[in-house]
Amino acid sequence: MAGRFVLKLICFGLVSSGIAFGLQEILVLGLNRCNTSARGVWNKVVHGEVNAEILVCGSSRALVHYDPRIINREVGKSAFNIGQDGTFPDIQLIRLKTYLAHNRAPLYVVLDVNRTCFCTTKHPYEPEQYIPYLDEPDLYRELVSRERRFARERRIPLLGIIEHRLVLTALGGLVRPNTKEDRFDGFKPNDIPWTGEFEKFKALHPTGEVASVDSDGVKAFRKLIERGLECKASVVLVYSPEYCEAQPLTRNRRDIIEQVREIAAEYGIEFWDFSDDPICLDKSLFYNSQHLNRQGASLFSSKLGERLKGFCSNGALAKTRVAEGKSKETCGRP
Repeated sequence: MAGRFVLKLICFGLVSSGIAFGLQEILVLGLNRCNTSARGVWNKVVHGEVNAEILVCGSSRALVHYDPRIINREVGKSAFNIGQDGTFPDIQLIRLKTYLAHNRAPLYVVLDVNRTCFCTTKHPYEPEQYIPYLDEPDLYRELVSRERRFARERRIPLLGIIEHRLVLTALGGLVRPNTKEDRFDGFKPNDIPWTGEFEKFKALHPTGEVASVDSDGVKAFRKLIERGLECKASVVLVYSPEYCEAQPLTRNRRDIIEQVREIAAEYGIEFWDFSDDPICLDKSLFYNSQHLNRQGASLFSSKLGERLKGFCSNGALAKTRVAEGKSKETCGRP
């Protein structure tokens, strides 16, 4: 009698596990079919659908400052933006590695730098975005080193999808993958009026604050540069516009910029600092002290594109890619 009960229990467990794994596959398929917004960008990257000649990397400032459509128009090369909200160079490196595992290596890698470019990640921002991609080796290894929960969510079917409330999103991807788009070649334009966040910050910190500089963050920043150079890309560091009144409130801002400049010189790459650009003086081009609105991003992207065009015409592309007559690099998709 007891043996029969145990047998039934085993059979029930096997059937339940099979159903759970089956549902997991179906729901992940739904998430992988989403082709708009932030998840759409991830899917284009992982499915190898980008293959851009100019690749923009960085945090939220990269995401909302660099319009690939304008850069493409100025330079005549395809462009894509993989900037990511709430990230530091260590997570940006994961994103770049994942991109290169599935897409051709770019001609240019444009890395946006800012006051947090030497910080490291303790807890990944918006962890739900990574759930469908935990089989990506570099991505999984870095995520699980920061939070063990990713190991459980990879191992136990449906756990990550349920914990992060992704069921409806997955079902939506199955039945209606084409929702309203807010990303354009990865770029997220924002038509947001000035929020007033800066005034609140200034009232709380009248003498400003010191931005964190972590030795591991510096290492991650260097690795980000090195990953681009390994693919024979021309790496360009860019400090995109920051509202002028906010700049002196980061008390070690000049030190950070000088360290970026020294690192750029060490690697023999370009560093373009837009801190003194007229854009920084015009409050109407920002929605907060760190982020440009759509109008500001369009103006900046046009200026950057013009500068990239000049850089290109000086032979930077020829030096980096055609020596061996290859159109695809070994660090990208074969």
